[in-house]
Amino acid sequence: MIKSSVADCERTVECMGKEGVNNCIMLSMIGADADAARFNCLAEFRKMEKLVETKFEKDSFCVFRCGLPQQMFLCFAPLMQEKNKMAMCSGDGKFSPINMNDICAACYCCVCGISSMTVGGVGAGGAGGAGGAERFKCMPMDKKHQKQCYNLTGPECISAGDMCAEFNEACLQECKYESCTREEMMDYLKNVLPNSNAYGHLCMTDEKVFCDDCDVDFDPIMTDMAGCKIGHEEAKKLGGTGGELGAWKEGERCYFGRPCPNHLRQDAQCASICDFLELCREGQANFSSGDLKKLTGNHGMSVEAFFVGHKAHFTMAGN
Repeated sequence: MIKSSVADCERTVECMGKEGVNNCIMLSMIGADADAARFNCLAEFRKMEKLVETKFEKDSFCVFRCGLPQQMFLCFAPLMQEKNKMAMCSGDGKFSPINMNDICAACYCCVCGISSMTVGGVGAGGAGGAGGAERFKCMPMDKKHQKQCYNLTGPECISAGDMCAEFNEACLQECKYESCTREEMMDYLKNVLPNSNAYGHLCMTDEKVFCDDCDVDFDPIMTDMAGCKIGHEEAKKLGGTGGELGAWKEGERCYFGRPCPNHLRQDAQCASICDFLELCREGQANFSSGDLKKLTGNHGMSVEAFFVGHKAHFTMAGN
């Protein structure tokens, strides 16, 4: 495994060149341009942005600096349900969490335009089915987005404490927010969460719903998305679960809740999350941009709507 994110990015870009990829949309993080001496992990994203800028010809690239994905809150589901608390190292700082589905929609519209986006086309991470995905793969980027850098945020600026209050209202809980240290945050992301059976069950159930929706066989033994060391017999029991526990639907669009926990196995990625939350603590992420609306025509999902739609995830983690 490559420990340096920049080295990893460089190899990826080289492979893209060999495969004839002519356009690139890079997902970066808000704070990539922050003080490199204080936010070293966020500064790594700026180095990767520059790498993409120099490697792609004719300025055929676009950078999305994204806020913290709302799906990351599911990482705290076991803690919130088992100990009735939400702990983050953001203090009272405000930020604008964005839903992963909205990031996918922005990528799609960056290529196809707002008028090409259909109701069910991007909600589950696709582009309108297999045929749509193939067309998406072959299409060049809209020229007006080339060499642009967008800040993708959710529709509202909110503190972790206020988010905890919205969670309580949506899920009828009595969870309390605690501001923790960076070290405590790293320990939770790196050591506690990957060994949580509750989170492992949540991830695997959500994976089954995703596989069922895409008509793909789900193998509970091979699909341990949280890196949890649970037994085979215990994993097999998940084969008959799923349904609304893993996803919720609004019209024809399906919203899946699980973040990709594999990246949390890397210290650098955990540190990047902590960098961002400390950036929030200092008030440097206290804004909500209009770039998502500019790209997709929508303001994006609110934190309240996320908690309402994923109530079953948090309840499941507690059980």
